[in-house]
Amino acid sequence: MYSYLIYTGISHVNQLTKLHPALILKIQGELDGIAQRFGGRRVEDELYHFPPSLGETARKTAEAAEAMYQYLRENDRELFGITVLVSGSPGDSRTVSSGLESLLFKVPDDNGFWVDKDILDDFNAYFDGTAVEGLFCVSSLKEAGPRLEERLPSLLIRSDRLKVVRGALEQLERDENNRSVLLLRGRPGSGKRATLYRALRELYPDDGGVPLVIPFAEDAEDPMEPFVRALGSFLTTVSEYLDEDESLWWEKEGAEYLEQCRKGRIRETSRDQGPVDLIQAFALYVKAYVERRRRSGRPAYILIDAFFSGSDAVTWLRSLLNEFLGKESFRLIIIRDSDDFDEVLPLPGKGHEVTFRQPENIEWDSIVREASPGYIPDENSLEKLAENSGASLYRLFHGLLGLERGFSADTDPGEALVSSLDRETRRTLFLAHAAAGLADRKLLVERLASDEERVVEGARFDGLVDFGLIREDPDGRVRGIPGGPVNAAVKDLDNIREADRFGEYLYKRLNQGDSIDLFRLFRYLEQWGPVPRGIAILDRLLESLLTNRRLRAAGLLLNGPPMSLSDLDGSDMESLQNVVGAARLRYVLLTGEADQARSLVRDGTVSLISGRGIYSDRFKLHNARYSYAVERWDEALSASKEALFNFQKSGDHEGETHAHLELALSLLVTGKVRDALDHFGIAHRIGSQVSASWGVLRAAAMETVTQFIFGNLPRAGRESREFRDTAHRAGRRDLWLLLTLTAVRISWELGRYGEAAALAEEGGHTAGFYGLEAEKNVMNLWKGRCLSAAGNAEGRSLLLSASDSREAHAFLAEDAYFSGDSSAARLYIGKALSTERVSCRLQGEADDWSDGFFPIEGRLSDSRGPLDVLGEWIEGFDAFLAGESGDTSAIERLTALLEKDGRRVPGPFSYLYALWAVLITPDTERELQTRFMSRAFNNLQVRAGRFDDNQTKHAWLSSNPWNKRLMAEAQRRKFL
Repeated sequence: MYSYLIYTGISHVNQLTKLHPALILKIQGELDGIAQRFGGRRVEDELYHFPPSLGETARKTAEAAEAMYQYLRENDRELFGITVLVSGSPGDSRTVSSGLESLLFKVPDDNGFWVDKDILDDFNAYFDGTAVEGLFCVSSLKEAGPRLEERLPSLLIRSDRLKVVRGALEQLERDENNRSVLLLRGRPGSGKRATLYRALRELYPDDGGVPLVIPFAEDAEDPMEPFVRALGSFLTTVSEYLDEDESLWWEKEGAEYLEQCRKGRIRETSRDQGPVDLIQAFALYVKAYVERRRRSGRPAYILIDAFFSGSDAVTWLRSLLNEFLGKESFRLIIIRDSDDFDEVLPLPGKGHEVTFRQPENIEWDSIVREASPGYIPDENSLEKLAENSGASLYRLFHGLLGLERGFSADTDPGEALVSSLDRETRRTLFLAHAAAGLADRKLLVERLASDEERVVEGARFDGLVDFGLIREDPDGRVRGIPGGPVNAAVKDLDNIREADRFGEYLYKRLNQGDSIDLFRLFRYLEQWGPVPRGIAILDRLLESLLTNRRLRAAGLLLNGPPMSLSDLDGSDMESLQNVVGAARLRYVLLTGEADQARSLVRDGTVSLISGRGIYSDRFKLHNARYSYAVERWDEALSASKEALFNFQKSGDHEGETHAHLELALSLLVTGKVRDALDHFGIAHRIGSQVSASWGVLRAAAMETVTQFIFGNLPRAGRESREFRDTAHRAGRRDLWLLLTLTAVRISWELGRYGEAAALAEEGGHTAGFYGLEAEKNVMNLWKGRCLSAAGNAEGRSLLLSASDSREAHAFLAEDAYFSGDSSAARLYIGKALSTERVSCRLQGEADDWSDGFFPIEGRLSDSRGPLDVLGEWIEGFDAFLAGESGDTSAIERLTALLEKDGRRVPGPFSYLYALWAVLITPDTERELQTRFMSRAFNNLQVRAGRFDDNQTKHAWLSSNPWNKRLMAEAQRRKFL
């Protein structure tokens, strides 16, 4: 293919540059802009290069030269003379100017527009003029009919459908209060989108309606994708259109999160409720869009593009639309790519439907005349075109081009068109189809090294769009035309190798911070390579999904074959097994129970054996998590130490962060509290240095919990306040709830019942919003306990409403006791004693919210497993109440609890069990009373001695009801 040059000479340009530098700079800028508009670029001061562009290069060069010449003529008065010369060059930009000087010597004067005679045949269809001294002097630009890029859009817009769609849009205006919806349905390529956008431009010529487009795609694996792709630069002004409370939330959380999503950094976030947060923020984004349109006096359109019902995103979308359709004034348009016109779609509200079926014969003739005014096929050819095209206007267009270009009637016109392209253009087409839904024009063009190559590639890309071989989604991602002809491109082995190189390039751009979807990148690398990069992205994707508790998505990915095993060598196979094996083990620990995890390991479904080499370190880390979850504490300790050593050896500081975390948990569960605190602190420091957000937050939360267990309530209180804010900003609702529970427990211990109840209410509201029922129930029970202690009747009502909860029964027993109703107290504590603890999830990386003690003290253990502090408290309180009623075995029961507590450090409520023993020991047993009292007082003082704030210590000793009682007994018995 030829490329072309345009020389734009200005006489005495050096003198003019000195005399009028601003003028020359302005002229060069305008000429540069004209060249870029037509696919060219400046290669020297006065020279522009126009690379090949699928047969349209000559026309674009002619139109660019005419525009440049006319612009220079507008500046005649300031210039001494101009020359515009069009010539050809078969080479690249390094050789484009060869032979130009000899041509310029032939130019008769300095005020003309010329074409080299050697390329005149290429421009006969575009220029009028006369031959002068071996050159062609251009007098005017010919009318050449619609450009290639204009023909397909005009073909896609069917006049009868345009009239119906426009009428339906006008009807939406009148029906907006009846929740109207417009559905456009037809097979891919039938002109739905082009017709809709033309109708919107006709109705709203100033801005085309500016719909907010939510693009669905049947090949999208991530249900968050449509909402992320719908985000635009409008994000920066959203808060201006929201209510005050909404604006505060938006500025505090929503704006930053959606901006991370829009820029492709969603996988860098650490949100355990990411989809819910996304929809909440997106709902405000939609509301602001609607309000902005309303204030400007213009209609608001929300377009659901390529809707299909087989995605979780549909459920999220339906809840969003149901909320807004009843409140906000906007019009909903849905495009469905299907020729199943009887399909019932789960759409909100009533509406109108416009179908795009195969055109009738008369309409075919009209469409062809509109799209191809210079060539009208005969009746037989037109009939064959209609038969081959069906309802696809892209196939019709390819058929027309085939007839115009003389392709064989025996070949598919689309395939023949692709075969007629040069090799480089077929390569671009192949990559566009291979990276459909993943890459955009920028990525495809910028993969090439030089500016010249990029300009040429950009021209190829534009030509493929013009030919209807690819299209761009509203957010710029490239897509092949459904059923598009690419067989000729796929068969080229060089293209397969280029796809592998492009995969490497995409991987590099991702690591440089580009917005690239991990799901789609993995699928691309899985199919086209390079395989090691595909395994690395799979590892990153699974790690992100599991850390962010996208467990359904992770499960779907793990349940299928993650990669084609036939393409893997031994090293790749081992790496893949390590990645998938580690992820499956972690998935089981996050979704199952201990018995289920053991069973899956026994039957070989989940392996504990890792391979060597890459990714084996993380497998060892999950082995530590498995041993912890199934209560093999010594093995957990050894495995976490081994994982830590390996991460340190390989320099993986993020892995080192998590290994320190697991080591700290293993130390804590065996009662080595101070050592655990050290390792939580180390994990926090290392994770902060390498931005391991999840590891940092988890280390901070567990360090706070451990300080509470250790007994330093002031420090635990300060850390809970600080890290609650950090967790909230980061979107870690699970850790925020754990820290909130810790804060509630601290406030309860200090007798600050109103503060504790408010914290519990906030926690319950948050848990309820995210559908976390176990967490919500615990928060409501602690709110009930705190309100009851403050004398508020609402507290008792909350506790009574949880009739099947042993924790509620225990708190009701306590409340009854403090109210002086021992009979009711015995009744409730009996119910609590007969109710078993029911685990809601495996305690390990996640927290088991079976009650308000287990996520905290359940991190300790005894010979029977994780410590059930609530169960012991119930046993002890039942013994105390029984002892008050004269049960002589009660002291033995409390003594047994004290002996158990004496064998472990710390013993969370040993001082309380000793106090209860004091209170029920007969006065005749003075020595026993003294022994129990000494134990209670000493344990209380040891715990109080860990406080680093005297004011808080005083509150704990004097305001907590049980501590207050203990101190009174100590004073009465002269321990003070």
